[in-house]
Amino acid sequence: MILILDPEGCCVAFLNIIPHCAPDECSYDMIRKKEDAPNGSVIRSSLSWWNTPRAKDLKFINMGMTPMAGAGNPIIRQSSFTVGL
Repeated sequence: MILILDPEGCCVAFLNIIPHCAPDECSYDMIRKKEDAPNGSVIRSSLSWWNTPRAKDLKFINMGMTPMAGAGNPIIRQSSFTVGL
């Protein structure tokens, strides 16, 4: 889990990592933030997560249902891709 803490040590945003999905793959389940979280909290947790595949020598990032966010759009996007090292 990646936590973004405020100066008092309270969690203002988080991203939870799914430990075991498919071989050579890294995935997450949820990204959430408090209403009063500082701007960029979600981006910071996402960027921290992007270091996970490199650190674990994984080849793919699975963003789950994120590509389905625009389900009304007929374009279907790939949900995993090769990480350039």
